[in-house]
Parts: sequence; C-alpha cells; structure tokens
Amino acid sequence: MKKMFIFLLATISCFYLLTFCFRHNDQNEGSVRLRAGKVVQMARYNDSAAITEDGTLYVWGDSCSDTVPEKFMDNVVSVSLGGAHSAAVTTDGDLYTWGYNDNGQLGDGTNDDSSTPVKIMENVASVSLGEYNSAAITKDGTLYIWGDNAYGQFGNGKSDGDDLNFDEETDSNVPVKIMDDAAYVSIGGNHSAAITTNGSLYMWGDNYYGQLGNGGSGGSLGQFDKGIDNNKPMKIMDNVISVSLGYYHSAAITADGDLYVWGANYCGQLGNGTFEDSSTPVKIMEDVASVSLGGAHSAAITKSGSLYVWGYNVAGQLGNGEGGTDEDGRPLMSEEPIKIMDNAASVSLGDYHSAAITTDGSLYTWGDNYCGQLGNGSCGDEYMTFDEGTDSNVPVKIMDNAAY
Repeated sequence: MKKMFIFLLATISCFYLLTFCFRHNDQNEGSVRLRAGKVVQMARYNDSAAITEDGTLYVWGDSCSDTVPEKFMDNVVSVSLGGAHSAAVTTDGDLYTWGYNDNGQLGDGTNDDSSTPVKIMENVASVSLGEYNSAAITKDGTLYIWGDNAYGQFGNGKSDGDDLNFDEETDSNVPVKIMDDAAYVSIGGNHSAAITTNGSLYMWGDNYYGQLGNGGSGGSLGQFDKGIDNNKPMKIMDNVISVSLGYYHSAAITADGDLYVWGANYCGQLGNGTFEDSSTPVKIMEDVASVSLGGAHSAAITKSGSLYVWGYNVAGQLGNGEGGTDEDGRPLMSEEPIKIMDNAASVSLGDYHSAAITTDGSLYTWGDNYCGQLGNGSCGDEYMTFDEGTDSNVPVKIMDNAAY
C-alpha cells in the first residue's frame, strides 16, 4: 500500500462531552462551569483524511458506508478537517474547501453547501479549520480568516455572539485579512492562534475557560464578553515554534522544547495533575518535539520519540488499554501524561479518536470507531462510549510505509 501521511482533526460535540466530564468533576473535584453547547450532526465530527506520497487525498469515516479510505483529490499537499467542512491545499498552492457552509466557512462568497471542492485562494502555504470558521496563510505570510465570528475568532475587532446565524456585519463568507508575517495558524472551537515569523504567539477569540492564556476567564455563556474574550490578536508568549488548539484548551512548544498548556481542564486535558482550569500557560513537559490536541484529550511526542497521551478516555482514545466508564458510571480520564508507545514520529487527534506514525512508517489508530473513522473497515454501534467490538483502546496497526 502506498505511503501515507495521516491527518485527523474533528470538532467535538461539546454538549455531550462537557456533560460527561461534568459528571466526573461534580463527583470528584467539586463544581465545574458547564458551558452551553450545541447538538450537532455527530457523523460529521468523525471524519479522517490521508494524503499519499503521490499527492492523492483519501477521506473516510463520515458514516458506516465510508469505513475505508476513498480517493477524493489529486495533487494535495495538506488537508484540514473542521466541524462540518474540509479544506485542502494543492501542490500549486490553490486552496479548496467543501462541506457545510451555513456560516460562510467555505469562503466562496456564498452560504451554500458544497459536496465538491471549490477553489477559494491561490498561493496558500497552510490551512486550519475550526468548528464554523477557517484560516489560511499565504506564501507571503498573510493570514486570512473567514466564516463565523461570534466570539471574535477572526481577530479583526468585530464579534456578534451568535454562532447559529450568519451576520453580514461581523461574519464573512470570503477571506478577511488579519495580519502579516504569520508563520503558523491553529483554530480551536471558538478561539484562534498564530505564530509570527519571529516566534511570537498571538491568540484571540473565546476565553470562557481561559484558553487565550492571558490570565482572564469567565463571562456570560454564548456571547462575546468585552474584557474577557478578545476580538483582536494579543501577544501571549515568545520563542514559540508550534501551537495546537483543542475545543477549549491550548498548547504551545517553545524553541527549547518546553510544552505549555492552558484553558479548560474538566477532563484532565491539561495534563498538569489536576482538573482545574488555567488561564495562563503551565509548563508540563520538556524535550517535546510535537503536540496535538483533540476535543478533550491531548498528545505530545518527546524528542526521543516517546508518545504521551492524556485527558478524556470515554472511547479509548488515550490508547492505554482502558476506555469507557468506571463501575460507578463515570467516564475514564487521566490528568497526567501516559506513555503509549516509543519510536513515534507524528501524532494527530480527532474528536474521540487518535493516530500516530512510528519511525518505521507504521500507522496506528485507536479510539472511537462509531463512523468508521479508524479506517479499518468496521463501524461501531455506540457513540461516545467504548464498544469492545469495534472501538480500540490500544493502538492498532493499520498500514505500513506511512510517510511523516
């Protein structure tokens, strides 16, 4: 089978996730703020995608009829999956998007869904998708964002507090220029981050759980709170080489390999040994080479190739041989990093599933398989709970010769 680079990214169904974690913390750690979420089409949050060495894009996992990789596009160099939309950059720098478009997240000037790729921009270097919005950096370092801007996640000084309806005054269905000299961008549930060419990390958007890392948190549910949320980029750290955003938590790696995390911690996703949120960056590991955040679980690979995973584990997404709930019906989770494997070269987390490639090119997946997102040809019967028949709570080798 051809060498493949795996990329897994999906936005969470936050209502159910927070409900499960709330139950855990209410019984073990005292009360926790439960943020209102939306019940969404679950299958759209369980996609997976891969690119072969020859640039062929494969997608799978949206339903039980798509449990194995299927060819979708040629000449692709990068791919990102959002809440219910997808994006790919081709070898010549063209950006294509497809999927749901109620909030203008496709960036094609309409609010019409598209089941086929639509060309949006040229000369694009990278792309990152959030739940209802999208971001791209062009080859000259210009950052553009479009789609929903309810919580100021554009960073252009506007916000409307309504992520259910398209607002022509604040949202945008075409790319909006945000900043110059951008080297890296990551989009979370409703917050955004960018690293500039000099290594400065800027963040903006929703800050209810302190996920912006500026020392603030709280506010009202479901609306933009001036003074807590931020609709303009603000500098958080220096000497940053990588950033990853989960739904309500954030992580960054500094030039010396230190891993910092902050934001929501109701499932232990910060990995700092507690279930308490943090509104400022907290150092949890050293000698880290890469990091990836999922809905409420996190992963990091050290420079020696050890893969650690922590946080929510209701579907076995930590890969430590456990998953589901305990005897009292409380979801399993870990507030400290757990070593999963050696010789890891790359890792990527989705909603409730995970993937890693080892240095010998072996691709492993594990976690929830309700919509066939593990890519092994099977499909589950239960969502957001561990199904021994189809889910996996340990890494399972899917293929050889994976590129990383």
